[in-house]
Amino acid sequence: MTIGEALKEMQKELGLTGKEMAAGIITTGTYSRVIHGTRRISSDLLIKLLLKHNIDLSYFFDKVSDTYMLPPIG
Repeated sequence: MTIGEALKEMQKELGLTGKEMAAGIITTGTYSRVIHGTRRISSDLLIKLLLKHNIDLSYFFDKVSDTYMLPPIG
């Protein structure tokens, strides 16, 4: 699962609109592009979004780890 997909899932679980999810952190347009995979989000802004909505960081990163984990070296 990508970061955008995970954000969208968390948004649905919290019962928030995209505007509510993004408020005070990033623009609604930028948030929309992140969840649709056409824009990346900085780690600073991602953590701000997660903390603002009391989303457990470990839980979130477990959701995306398979997508971003690098294969072992050697």
